[in-house]
Amino acid sequence: MQVQRQYANQTLNHAQSNKKLPLSKGQIVKGTIEQLHLDQIATIKMGHNRVTAKLEVPVEKGKSYVFEVISSGDIPELKMVEQQAVKHDAPLGALLKKMALPVTKEAEQLLRQLLAENIPVKPQQFKVALDIYKAQPQPEVKNALMSMIKHQLPLSSETVASFSRVITESTAMLVDQLMQALTNMAPSEKLAQLIDQLSMIKTPITSPNETTPSLTDRQIEQVMTLFNQKGLSIDHTTNIPKAVEQLLKSQMGLNEQTAQQLKQWVSLERLPLNQQERQTFLNQNHAQIKEVFPQVNVSDINNEALVSKEIIQATVAKVSNEKLMLIEKSPTEQMLGTEKLQTFLRENPSIYQKVSQQLTGNNQQLLKQFIESPNGETSQNIQQLLRQLFDRQLTQTDFKTLTPLVKETQLLQTLPVEHQFLVGVKDFLLRSGLTYEQQLMDGSEQGGTLKQLLLDVQQSSQTKIPALDQLIQSLTDQQLSIVRQDEHFIHYGIALPMTTGEEQEVYLDMYGQKRESGELDPNYCHIAFYLTLGSLGETIVDMAIQNRLIQVTVINNQEVSALLEPLKPQLKEGLARMDYQLTSIHHRPFKDKEPTVTHNEMYQATITDQKRWDVRA
Repeated sequence: MQVQRQYANQTLNHAQSNKKLPLSKGQIVKGTIEQLHLDQIATIKMGHNRVTAKLEVPVEKGKSYVFEVISSGDIPELKMVEQQAVKHDAPLGALLKKMALPVTKEAEQLLRQLLAENIPVKPQQFKVALDIYKAQPQPEVKNALMSMIKHQLPLSSETVASFSRVITESTAMLVDQLMQALTNMAPSEKLAQLIDQLSMIKTPITSPNETTPSLTDRQIEQVMTLFNQKGLSIDHTTNIPKAVEQLLKSQMGLNEQTAQQLKQWVSLERLPLNQQERQTFLNQNHAQIKEVFPQVNVSDINNEALVSKEIIQATVAKVSNEKLMLIEKSPTEQMLGTEKLQTFLRENPSIYQKVSQQLTGNNQQLLKQFIESPNGETSQNIQQLLRQLFDRQLTQTDFKTLTPLVKETQLLQTLPVEHQFLVGVKDFLLRSGLTYEQQLMDGSEQGGTLKQLLLDVQQSSQTKIPALDQLIQSLTDQQLSIVRQDEHFIHYGIALPMTTGEEQEVYLDMYGQKRESGELDPNYCHIAFYLTLGSLGETIVDMAIQNRLIQVTVINNQEVSALLEPLKPQLKEGLARMDYQLTSIHHRPFKDKEPTVTHNEMYQATITDQKRWDVRA
């Protein structure tokens, strides 16, 4: 996919001046004096950042100096390492000696680029980077080191090799190459599982069609089971594409822990707590336990407290609550739950907005009354609606069941484009194994992810399969670069094998401020989609979000303004439902004579190129 490198360098620079450069004690960094204040306080420009700091000695406005960070905080204290202004081509031997570092050609090259790009670095960190660079003095290795130092990532030969590796082909293309290579291998169970995973990893995004896909009895039964678990009654006469669309539309993007907590607070029943209640549950739910554990004799586990607790938890997780006899909450327990829910929604306005947008106008008013005054009457008015809504939130297990179904049966192509995109993102993240190593450390179930199967086939194969090794390495590279963060900001960047008519994948880039919890703040972020569209060609959709106000810019060399205008009311209305306000949507072409780069070069640039998107909106 071709994009404009100069666009990546320029379009978001307006937001960079607002970001806060994280400084820590001991770092060396170059800055230009922009403004002098009283009491030795100065505003110092460091690249696209501005830092207000206290200095030890007088300086001259407009001159550049090299500083050492003595203390950090709201107003960091800086000490000049060089007592005179630093010129672009000045020798750096004296500075290296002051840092207790060897004066070599490689050391000067590395330090000069760090200073030129205003990247803070500690002497010990620089020494490790220098050892790696001396062993591999290639430009791509130096660029990888720049990126990793800037984002405070741990340095080692292995991680730098992954960052500096040129990604010559997309995940989608590597999958196609591997599928071709596997046709010559001897059949095995693991190989069959791998081929199944590879055949499903790509997600085609198309204009929705009205054709009703034909589902087998088994597939219909799977859909019905999932919907019944969510409290939605469907049968063989139900319009399944519409039902799936409505289920996806009700999703609020909650993590599983939050969704489970919300369900518990509004539920009229709870899990058994003590041994007596557990025995009652086991006695009343024989058939349901047998459904999940056909080999278990319930009478044998009544007196095994730990075992019965685990079996109850597993049964509740896999069987619809409507089929179970749980313990009814007392009025006091119910009221305590609603008070916790009210406090949670008040403290998390973004989730409150997600809940509210799922309700009709009158019910939105009831929810507002409940938030303002959580008494028995207001909670009773809204509780049933919230129970239904929270029950419909899909867990990772639910998505693992639903996404293969909608892709295998062509249900996917009947859904609106935004829901096709949601399914594609969820499916790739769950199926690819990008969290494979973390799950191994946590002892979590792997469930036959793509990376696990690739490693299994690699280990069992008697011959080397280059395409398989390349795909494993591609997934590993994505694991290393998908999330980067510092004290205040976070960046997500991922290539998704979701095709849009061309055999090109979508690249998604997100930058934004961090909340105290460490999560991306949806009120302040920047999102860019890199696309190759069948009739429009190279396209970038750029969304700038500031205090929930959204500016959209579509960059394409064709005149598409007339196509955008009819979409504006629908986009504005959809964003309003999510408590966002569209302030503008406009088109501009790529700038003339800008050098184009392939999507793969742009993907690599997000890992290594410091003159890339480095926006903290």
